[in-house]
Amino acid sequence: MATQALVLIPTTQRGQLLPPHLFAPIVGLPYLQRLIFSLWRAGISRVGLLAPPAARAQLEKRLARMKGPAGATLEVFSRWQDLPLPAPSNTENGSILVMAADILTTPAVLAEFSRSPVPEGGLALAVADCRAGAQPPGIQAAMRVSMEENLITSFDFATGSGSHCVLGLALFSQSAWRGWRSWLQNQGLAEVPDAAPNAALFPYFVEQARGNRLMGIETEAGAVASIQNDQDVKNAAFRLVMATHGSPWGEGCLESSVNRRLARYILLRLADKAILVHPNCITVADLLLGLVAVAGFLVGNYWAGLGAALLLPWIIVLDTLDGLLARLTFQESPEGRLLDLYGDTILNLLIFCGIAVGRYRATGQALFILLLIPLTFGYAWCWRLTNPLQERRRQTSGGLSPLSKKEFASGPEKMLNEAVSRDYFYLILLCALFSVLDWFIIATAIGINLFGLFLSRRRRPD
Repeated sequence: MATQALVLIPTTQRGQLLPPHLFAPIVGLPYLQRLIFSLWRAGISRVGLLAPPAARAQLEKRLARMKGPAGATLEVFSRWQDLPLPAPSNTENGSILVMAADILTTPAVLAEFSRSPVPEGGLALAVADCRAGAQPPGIQAAMRVSMEENLITSFDFATGSGSHCVLGLALFSQSAWRGWRSWLQNQGLAEVPDAAPNAALFPYFVEQARGNRLMGIETEAGAVASIQNDQDVKNAAFRLVMATHGSPWGEGCLESSVNRRLARYILLRLADKAILVHPNCITVADLLLGLVAVAGFLVGNYWAGLGAALLLPWIIVLDTLDGLLARLTFQESPEGRLLDLYGDTILNLLIFCGIAVGRYRATGQALFILLLIPLTFGYAWCWRLTNPLQERRRQTSGGLSPLSKKEFASGPEKMLNEAVSRDYFYLILLCALFSVLDWFIIATAIGINLFGLFLSRRRRPD
């Protein structure tokens, strides 16, 4: 795994020290800051930037307020010879990641590539298969290479006829990095010229390819894209939002399709202002909207119940939006995760109770008040068995592990995954529309206890 990273800052021909797109906001964060956060998120704590000497002071000023996780460092260099040697690593493959600053990728892609095995003395480039026409956005034909098995044999700068595209990511083993430093000294290239800082890398890569010492690690085409102009910045926002994964607690079918699409649409419309809104504020708004829905169910008449049910899909949208925003702007926090998880849990129970009390007020039947007992007991029982935080604690303590949503892998068990998702909000909406909430709450009080019984029988030792 890579223990440190070096980002090569491009130059500009417009009289400016740094290209403007490096600081263009993409989903609320300046692009270069997003790249650095992505490296830290990928587990690479030591990050260095290599820029021409004239741009160093401006770059340091731009990044002065950045704060990384505990132990993270950020340094700016203007000469190859100032780059530190690799830090001693306890891992078998303490490699060094080198990348261009004008490419867009995600923390997941960076993490996957940085963990790629590179043998000691080896050097590898990230490549994508372009033979099928799936050329990564912004990657030019001049960056194509020819490959045999997993080795890059030549760079096809002239014809662009190579089978793979180079994506701007390289992995050096520790001994290969020392060899690269020696090569720089021998070539008299220790100083970084005002031209592109990566100018010295290409002849070195060509030399390594001729000696069959350059590996190619295939990455999915489109996982990396070039950022060169304003249109690329707009495309980058779209790509990042669309690639953001869902909730770590799992999602139902409708949650992961309809509601996530709506959340992504909202996020794209507000992309430039995204960093101004804290995800926890959206979580609180989600909970407040849920309490309004609970109040509507408590009224007990048809129109109040239908109005409350119509709020439920928007509650899921907000619940999806806060997580997407947190992951896209690197604002995840233990507090926010707990607020989201336990807030949703309490809100769901309040909605059930609100429907039961509302049906009592509408019909006058004490049965619906009595249903509060099995509803609360069954809900707490199922929550105890599916609580992902409790599962982690049990796994570390060696006790019995409750069933998690990840264990509902395939076949009929996918239906159970739906049962513990928020897709049932749409069932509540249908029941409210056709005025059958009475039957819904009775079936829920019985079904939730049967579901708890099923889960308890499936508990097993770790």
